[in-house]
Amino acid sequence: MFLKGAKLAIRSLIQFKVHPGAETAFEAAYLKHGFLDRARTMPGFLSGEFLRSTDRASFWATALWASQADYEAWQHAYLSVFSAEEIQSLGRHLSKTPQGNTTEIVSTEKPNKKKKKKQA
Repeated sequence: MFLKGAKLAIRSLIQFKVHPGAETAFEAAYLKHGFLDRARTMPGFLSGEFLRSTDRASFWATALWASQADYEAWQHAYLSVFSAEEIQSLGRHLSKTPQGNTTEIVSTEKPNKKKKKKQA
């Protein structure tokens, strides 16, 4: 269903490529320091997820923001929200610099609700 006329949100996507063998340590550090939890305190944050690829070679942080400006405010606040130690605790496990971008949601679908058949 296309949400005609609705103001659609922004989705941020950040990919973390992790050194082989460091997957468990990276995941533990990310969760311990509450990176996504702290984003939740920002105006315009709607929801977020921390994802692990099925091959365990990379992780994703994705969040839904009310606007591009809300996401950009989070990006500017990021370094004041986390200590250098917290950021380094993630960085030591990464095989490359995290890559991220934002996407504009153009359309969204919801599951069909199945109607119960009336029995005669």
